[in-house]
Amino acid sequence: MKKVFVSKIGTFILVPLAILLGILMLAFIQEGALLGLIPLILVILFILNMFLNTRYTLDQGMLDIRCGFLYHKVIAVSEIRKISETNTLMSSPALSLDRLELHLDKATSVVISPKNKDEFIEAMLQVNDQILVQRKLKSTS
Repeated sequence: MKKVFVSKIGTFILVPLAILLGILMLAFIQEGALLGLIPLILVILFILNMFLNTRYTLDQGMLDIRCGFLYHKVIAVSEIRKISETNTLMSSPALSLDRLELHLDKATSVVISPKNKDEFIEAMLQVNDQILVQRKLKSTS
């Protein structure tokens, strides 16, 4: 059965980006540099495409990872050895810093940010119950 998991969108990524692009847009308009708006609008459309089209699709034992139209990777869930929670800043097809790192072997991993991490992990375990799940410890203070 096909399951689609959308990426969580983190405010730590969204807010600074929106502020920066808004300031640039206002500066171009205020200076009357309307031609400068063209590349800025193209950048905004590119970013919007990434935000609207970052998803992780599980179908027939394969995980299809997409981030906009630039990143596309398909991996067999049977190849995933470990899933660990992380907040790494490493570039990845993830729109939040609340992330999961999928370890395929000693040197290969991919970092994603499904909106519902628990549901995603459960779906992975249903396909491959040998996956080691490593969660971060939550502080009690």
